[in-house]
Amino acid sequence: DKSVTDECLQVNSVINPVIELYNNGNSAVQEFYVVFNVGTGNDIMTDTQFVAHHMLPGDTMIYTSVNDFVVTNLTSNWEVKATVIIPNDKNIYNNTKRNLSCTNVGLPDYENEANVYLGQNEPNPAITTTRIPYSLPEAGKVTLEVSTTLGQVIYTDVQEAEQGLNYFEMKTSDLAVGIYYYTIHYKDITLTKKMVVEK
Repeated sequence: DKSVTDECLQVNSVINPVIELYNNGNSAVQEFYVVFNVGTGNDIMTDTQFVAHHMLPGDTMIYTSVNDFVVTNLTSNWEVKATVIIPNDKNIYNNTKRNLSCTNVGLPDYENEANVYLGQNEPNPAITTTRIPYSLPEAGKVTLEVSTTLGQVIYTDVQEAEQGLNYFEMKTSDLAVGIYYYTIHYKDITLTKKMVVEK
């Protein structure tokens, strides 16, 4: 699962999330489930959808939700979250992506879940180096993964982070120009944002 389409929304808007799926494994996938969580806070709509589709390693497909979601309220962290569930999956961390939707109340430049915050890399676009800010409710191990738009992980770093604000420092001069996704894993929480690399 790589991305969810982005559009500006209003209350009572009806949406059908669209996700792009990529088989980054070594074996074919015959069927799987997609779990959509749409909304914010205690106002989240959840829908599990069964998908029967043959995907060989390296295959890509576009999947559109078969059910509608109605926007009941809008806040700055209203989001669409899609999780793909595949039997015997060896790397479940690649299977959840979220999108903070464009709304009429403005958006903070971070993603959050359970008081874990992942900020936008600085500078963005990055040229030679970049710094990725994140914040934790308590100290713990954090893993950073940077991947291409096809889901290939090209960089990994691990920190024993302190409570509060922390940073990953990353060299970007060796990366090709383009769009990348960076993800942090902390306990059972996974947050992802996008960054741009230029020369």
